[in-house]
Amino acid sequence: MEYLSPETDIHRLQMLIQREYDYGDVDQEAKDYLIARLKMQITTSASEAVLVPCSNDHNNQNGGLYVGNLLSSILKTTTEPKDYQFENLPPCPKRMKTDYENYSCPKLMKTSTITAENLKEHILSLGHWDDQSELDEEKENNENICQLCGLNELLLAQEPINCSCCHALIKESVNYYCTPNEDSAKYNICTLCYRQSRGRNISFLGVYISKRKLLKRKNDAETAESWVQCDKCDGWQHQVCGLYNRKNDLEGKAKYICPKCLLKETKSGVFTHSTGNAFFEAKDLPKTNLSNHIEQRLFRRLNGERESRAKVAGKRFNEVEGVENLAVRVIFSVKKKVAVKKPLLDIFQDMNYPTEFPYTSKIIFLFQKIKGVDVCIFALYVQEFGSECSKPNHRSVYISYIDSVKYFTPNVQTGNGEALRTFVYHELLIGYLDFVKRRGFANCYLWSCPPLKGDDYILYCHPKTQKIPKSDKLRQWYLSMLRKAEDQHIVVKFTNFYKHFFIPSEECDGKITAARLPCFEGDFWYGLGEVMLPVKEDFIVIHLQHVCTHCHELILSGTRWFCGECKNFHLCERCHDMKKQYSRDTHTSTKGEKHSLSKETMNLPSDTKDEDDDITLDKNLLEDRHKFFSFCQKNNYQFDTLRRAKHSTMMILYYLLNPD
Repeated sequence: MEYLSPETDIHRLQMLIQREYDYGDVDQEAKDYLIARLKMQITTSASEAVLVPCSNDHNNQNGGLYVGNLLSSILKTTTEPKDYQFENLPPCPKRMKTDYENYSCPKLMKTSTITAENLKEHILSLGHWDDQSELDEEKENNENICQLCGLNELLLAQEPINCSCCHALIKESVNYYCTPNEDSAKYNICTLCYRQSRGRNISFLGVYISKRKLLKRKNDAETAESWVQCDKCDGWQHQVCGLYNRKNDLEGKAKYICPKCLLKETKSGVFTHSTGNAFFEAKDLPKTNLSNHIEQRLFRRLNGERESRAKVAGKRFNEVEGVENLAVRVIFSVKKKVAVKKPLLDIFQDMNYPTEFPYTSKIIFLFQKIKGVDVCIFALYVQEFGSECSKPNHRSVYISYIDSVKYFTPNVQTGNGEALRTFVYHELLIGYLDFVKRRGFANCYLWSCPPLKGDDYILYCHPKTQKIPKSDKLRQWYLSMLRKAEDQHIVVKFTNFYKHFFIPSEECDGKITAARLPCFEGDFWYGLGEVMLPVKEDFIVIHLQHVCTHCHELILSGTRWFCGECKNFHLCERCHDMKKQYSRDTHTSTKGEKHSLSKETMNLPSDTKDEDDDITLDKNLLEDRHKFFSFCQKNNYQFDTLRRAKHSTMMILYYLLNPD
């Protein structure tokens, strides 16, 4: 049996237990081997008192831990509840350098690469180093100071806690009540709900909790960023600063080389490796027809915008700053079905309303390489209900969630004074609408609803400097985008949900009925009732194709008759022929004026299918926004600072590019 110090065995055993805690699985053979080895060191009462050095335990006055006590704590893990398994174990906020000189880490499915220039950009962006000459200097290693950013302990954002009863966010440093950890279900109750509940129990959604069972807690838990030690220079860095991939090094065995050492080693310009580092790029993600269309269109529009900006500034094209290193990717595309809720079916029981609607769920991310590393700066969740779907969802798209973090560069304005960031996000959305319009989709629905303070939609933990737009501001942001799309002849018309479904035009012969309301995953249009009226302007309906003014049917084929003076007057061939008051070339406007009619032959795709429909991009963690958000939250993949956004994006790319 090879000799390794007790400290090494303890560290390995801690890593195995941490894996069991995080993922529910463990290498039992390795665990038994280490336990047996530690037991050999406790053969006598004297050896049980051996003090093992433990540099990570800053609260230990003796600077160490007794092997016997540690092993007793470890053996308790097989019988105690998970939340108590680490009681009396020394804290392990740091990953020590590996003891393996020739350890070979399992290869990844995708090879990770990074250029010397990207490494240098990343290191300099952390603020501790000013130029290349300083990077070549050797500085004294200090395990309490990150050699990359020069800072000490950095606290992560506090995980939000919501009241299980009223769903309100429990503020930081405020008292609340919770069920014991050993309970199978975890509930948190705010002080207000606790006080307002009568009797001995608190009840909500059919759940009854005894007040006597609840524990009083204070929402003040703090978690610091983890550290990692370079296997080459022995320097300490925050794992975030070092772009360390903990998931590729669950047992703490893989070689880790810090960015500073990698930069020194990179002579050829590119360094390829498969260890504790994982520098993945968004461009490595697979492309689809949709991502290609949006990306290429966005690049064309950006070139045109740059030319306009140069002209306004009286400069040449290359003299004004352009947008670089953008990548659009569809990271999730899976066929699903939304089941219609029973209350709605009961209302529509005599109207042949479908019981379910098939759709394709897609997630689109926009990445930008910032200071050497890719960052996800924009996320879009959509639901596509194609030509095979029944009415009222037939040929409809639902934009369910949009989110962004304010790291886009350059931070400049367009020639007309609009933020260039806004221009890019608008053009991405317009590019998506253009793509689905070409495929034959007719309508797009979206709800302009900003998140509540402290809430996030998709990306976990936004920068504190990023303001949440008020409802009217966000609505104007969407309407501004739609006006651009209308000018580009992509959007035919847009209105709000209330006007479209409940206020008929004078020309409309269609019957007004609630059965015309579409049903989407996660929406609650039909349940709003009078609550919807104050915010009716925020529910936006976008028409991508022409609809007959009289029968309200989509004009897919045949002849479309339209008036050049009445913007929204269109007739399908059937309605035009049936209406005797219309001659072949004129119609009477609502003001009694005679207007000429023009005609156009329509030839929309008979179905909305696309080559992308045969591609399934399925990652369980992306199944819905709640699951993805929870995944980021659990793993502390935050976007509140640029350095964290880089690391979080790197880890998201790692999951997307490698098997589960």
